[in-house]
Amino acid sequence: MAFLPPMQTSSATLVNQVPFRFTRKLPLILTKFTPPRSPGALLQRDRLLQRLDGATSSSLTLVCAAAGFGKTTLLTQWYQHRQQQGDALAWLSLEDDDNTPLMFTRYLLEALRPLYQGWSAAFQRYFQGDVPVDFSLFVAELVNQLHGCPHPLYLILDDYQSISHPDIHDGLSYLLNHTPASLHVIIGSRSQLPVALGRLQVQDQLVEIYHDELRFSLDEANRYFAQSATTLLKQPEIQQAIALTEGWIAGMKMAALSLGDATSPHCGVRYLNANSRSMSRYMEEVIFAPLPPDVLDFLVQTSMLNRLHPDLCDAVTGYRNGEAMLAWIAQHNLFLSTLDEAGFWFRYHPLMRDALQSRLQHRMGNDIHRLHERAGNWFAAQHLWAEAIRHALAAGKPGTQHAEAGAQSLAEEGDIDTLVRWIRYLPANVEPSRIALQINLAWALSHHFQFNDARQQLDAIETFVATHPDALDHNTWVRLRVVRAICEAFAENIAYSMTLVEPLLREVPCGDIWVDGLVCNILSYCHLANARPQHALDVQALIPNTKTANRNLFVEVYRAYVIAQGYLRQGNLGEAERHAAQALQRAEPLTGPHSSSSATLAPLLAEIAWEQGDEARINALLTPRLQMIDDVCPPDGFSRCYIVLAQQAQLTGRAEEANALLLHAENLTLQRGWRHARVSLLAQRITFRLQTGDNAEAAKLLNQLQRLTDEMAAEKNDALRWYREQSRARLLIATGELMVAAEILHAVMLEQEHCGEWLAATRSRLLLSVVLWRTGETEQAIAMCRPAMLRAVKQHLHRSLLDAGPELLSLLRHVHQQQKSDAMFNHAIAALLTTLVPSQPENTLPEASRLTEREHQTLQLIADGFSNKEIARALGISAETVKWHLKQLYEKLQVNGRIQAVNQARKWQWLM
Repeated sequence: MAFLPPMQTSSATLVNQVPFRFTRKLPLILTKFTPPRSPGALLQRDRLLQRLDGATSSSLTLVCAAAGFGKTTLLTQWYQHRQQQGDALAWLSLEDDDNTPLMFTRYLLEALRPLYQGWSAAFQRYFQGDVPVDFSLFVAELVNQLHGCPHPLYLILDDYQSISHPDIHDGLSYLLNHTPASLHVIIGSRSQLPVALGRLQVQDQLVEIYHDELRFSLDEANRYFAQSATTLLKQPEIQQAIALTEGWIAGMKMAALSLGDATSPHCGVRYLNANSRSMSRYMEEVIFAPLPPDVLDFLVQTSMLNRLHPDLCDAVTGYRNGEAMLAWIAQHNLFLSTLDEAGFWFRYHPLMRDALQSRLQHRMGNDIHRLHERAGNWFAAQHLWAEAIRHALAAGKPGTQHAEAGAQSLAEEGDIDTLVRWIRYLPANVEPSRIALQINLAWALSHHFQFNDARQQLDAIETFVATHPDALDHNTWVRLRVVRAICEAFAENIAYSMTLVEPLLREVPCGDIWVDGLVCNILSYCHLANARPQHALDVQALIPNTKTANRNLFVEVYRAYVIAQGYLRQGNLGEAERHAAQALQRAEPLTGPHSSSSATLAPLLAEIAWEQGDEARINALLTPRLQMIDDVCPPDGFSRCYIVLAQQAQLTGRAEEANALLLHAENLTLQRGWRHARVSLLAQRITFRLQTGDNAEAAKLLNQLQRLTDEMAAEKNDALRWYREQSRARLLIATGELMVAAEILHAVMLEQEHCGEWLAATRSRLLLSVVLWRTGETEQAIAMCRPAMLRAVKQHLHRSLLDAGPELLSLLRHVHQQQKSDAMFNHAIAALLTTLVPSQPENTLPEASRLTEREHQTLQLIADGFSNKEIARALGISAETVKWHLKQLYEKLQVNGRIQAVNQARKWQWLM
C-alpha cells in the first residue's frame, strides 16, 4: 500500500516526542464540534441548499471561495436543515493548531464517535485516549470501520485552509479514494484542496460550489438588506452595492453596517470603499494579516495594474516569481479573477485592489511612478499601446515615444478619457508626423462632447493641409472628414454631418477597417436621428462581418449600437437585444464594466428591459454606469437612459425623483446644446404632468416644446415634430378634446409607419385606439388596435400595452367577449389579458386605487342619486364625458348598471 509509511518508522520514537506527549493531554475545544453562532436570522439561500443536497449522493462536496463569501454560514444552514431531518452529521471547525496528524485525529475521532454505534472493540480504544500515532494506518482502519455503517454519515470539515500538513492531505486523499458508501465528506475552504479530484469528478462523486455561485444574487441582496439594514435602501443603491462588491457577502454586510453608522459623515452605499473603517479592518485582520510577507509585498506592488500577467508582474516587481505568485494567490482564493480562457490574464477584486493601493501609496508615495514606468515599458514592448500610454501618463511621462500607435489603440478600445487627458502633454502645432494622432484626439474630444475644441483641432489640420497638400494621404483625408462628421452628428447638426459623410460612403471599403467602421456607423447614426431605421441597417450591410480581435473594439460596439437601435425602432426587440448584449459581453472583459463601450450599450439594453417589463435589470444596467453615461453616451442613448429611469421612478410612486432625473438630464442637454435630446425629455415631463392631472403645468411645458421645435423647423426632422404633436394630442385628451387628438395621432401614426418606425407607430396606434374607444367609435378602435396588438404580442411589447392605460384593457375585454374578430386576434387578446391583468387572490377585495379621481367622484354622485346631467353640472364636464366615466366604472366594477355599480362598490368597500 503506497500510501502507508515505511515499516522502519519507529512508533516509540514518535510517542516520545515532546509535541506528541503535549498534544495528547490538551483538552479538546467542544465548541469546534458545532457550527459557530450566527447573529440574528440567517438569509435562507434555497438555491445553494439544493446544491448542497447533492452531498447525499457524493463522496465529496467542496465549498471553496475567498474569505467573506458565506461558506460557513451556508454550511451551517445546511447542517441545521439536515439535522432537522434526522441525519447523522459531524461538524468540525479547523484551526491552525489542528495542523498535526495527532490533533487532527483526536478531533476527527471525537466528531465521528457519537454517530455510529458499530465501532469495533479494538477501534473503541481510540476514543479512550489511546490515539494512533500512525495517521495513515488510522485512516485505513477508519475506512474499514465505516464500511459496515448502515446509514449515511455526513462529515463537515470547515476552514480546511488551516491544514497544510502533507500527511493529513495524503490521508484525506486516501479516504476520498476509498470512501465507504455511508460516508459523505463536506469541506469548506478558502483554498483549493491539494488533493486530486479528477477521479471523483469522472465518477460523479464530486459537488463543487465556488465563489461565482456564492455571490449574492439581486434577489438575495434585496432580502438581505431588507432584513439587515437599519435604513431602507432604494433599488439603485442595492444595485450599486452589488456592483461595488461584485456580490461579495462580507462587503454587503459592511455596506449594511455603514448605513447605521450615524457617527460617520460619509455613511451609505456610495461611500463603501476599502478605506472605510469596517472594510479596512476586515481587509487588514482577515485578508492581509495571515499572508506570508513576500505574498503581501507582491500584492501591494502589483495593485497599480488594472490586469495582471506573470511576465508583467515580473517587470513591475523586479523579481521572476510572477507565475508562482499568481498560482499561489489563485490556489488560496485571494480575490483573483481570470480574464481570459487561456489563464494568462487576471485581475484583483476592486475592493481588495483599493485596499492594496492605499498600502502602496503609504509605503512608496511618489515612487509609484517608477512602477508605472516599468509597466508602461512592458506594455510598449508587447505593442499593447493603449495600456502603455495609460501607465506612461500615470508615471508623469508624456508618452510621445509611441504617440501615433498609442492614440490609435486607445481610440480602438474607446478609452476616451485617457485620450483627452493626454492632450495637455502634446504640442499644439500641427506636423505631418502627428496628423493621425491629432485626428484621433479630435475624435476623442467629439466623444467627450467638447465640440469647439474638436473643431479647432480639425480646423488646424485642414489649414495646415491646405498649404501642405502632400502631408495627407487619401485614407487619412477620409479619416479627417469622418471625424468632423462625428463631431457634428454628436453636436446634433445632423444635416451637416450627412453632407460630410454621405460622399465618404463611396470610399468604403478603403483598406482601413477602422475608417470603414467610422463612416458606416456615423451615417447609420444620422439615419436613426432622422427616423429612418431601415436606412441605418442598410448602411451596416455594406461592412463585411469580419472581426479582428481587439483591433476594432469600439467600432464594433458602435456598430452593434446602431444595428440594435435600428431593430428596436422597428419593434424587433429580440434582434436588438441580441446585437447589443453580445457586443457588451465581448467588450466588458477587455474594457471593464465602467467603460465607454458599456456606457454606450447599457441605456439601449435598459430600454429593451423596460419594454419587456424587466424592471430589475434596468438598475443593474444603468445605476453603476451613470457617471460614465453622463460623460460619453451619445445624445439619443443619454436621453433614453434618464427617461427609462424616470419612468421606473414614476411607476413606483417616486414622482419627485422622476422629475429630478429628467431635470438633471435636461441641464446637461442645455450645456451641450443638445436640442433634439431636450425635446424627448420635455415630452416625457409633459406626460408625467398629465398623469398626475396637472394640465396647467403640462400646457406650460408644451409651450416650451413648441418654441424649441419651431427654432429647429429648418431641419425638417420628423421625430422632433412627432414628439411635439403627440404631446399636444395627450394634452387634448386630458382636456376632453378627443376627436382633435385622434386626428393628430392618426397623422403621426401614418408617418411613423411610412418611415419604418414601427415601435413608435405601435404605441401611437394603441393610444389612438383608446381615444376612439372613449369617443364611442368601437369598430374603428378595434380596427386600429388589431395590427398593433398582433405586433405587441409577437415582439413582447409589455410596457407599451400597459402605458396605453386601463381603457385598452376595457377595449380588449369587449373584443374578447364579442368574439367577432378572427381567431388569431382573439388568441392574442386572450394571451394579453392573462399576462397584463393579475389574477385576484381569493377572498381579497379589489383595490379602489384602480379608479381615477374623476371616477371616484362620479361613483359617489351616482350613489347619492345624481342624474347624468346633475353629475355633469357638479363636476363641470359634459354629459358625454359623464357617460364615458360611467362606462369605465361599469367595466371596472364588472356590472351593467347604476344600481349594480353602487352595490358592487359597497361590497368591495369602495363606498362608505
